[in-house]
Amino acid sequence: MTKADWQALIRQSDLIEAEVLAKAEDGTLYKAIARKSARHISQHVSWNVYRRDAYACRYCGNAEVPLTVDHLVLWSEGGPSTEKNLVAACKRCNKTRGNTPYEAWLETPYYTRVSQSLTPAQREANAALLP
Repeated sequence: MTKADWQALIRQSDLIEAEVLAKAEDGTLYKAIARKSARHISQHVSWNVYRRDAYACRYCGNAEVPLTVDHLVLWSEGGPSTEKNLVAACKRCNKTRGNTPYEAWLETPYYTRVSQSLTPAQREANAALLP
């Protein structure tokens, strides 16, 4: 693998499964598969995000439903599972956002509608999170 290949593999450090399929006679790796089969976000990180976001969805403000954490820079695009890159989101908002880049998400009709329950300061804080 090239240096760039290794860097890409290491960048996805929260991948759970990696499989080496073949090695050359000299022992160098020449084929590997990394599966994004699951994301592991520690409960410590998740709870710090929930606490920081006042135990409410950053997108709609709902504090009466179970929360998830949502990646600002999408996990599928290499976004890390760190507090700085995560926000509290209800399941509905998280699922609705899906793989929409954050900047585009803030312009969607759905976010525009549900964010009306937020204060202007909360909406500005969300806009300030643009990666």
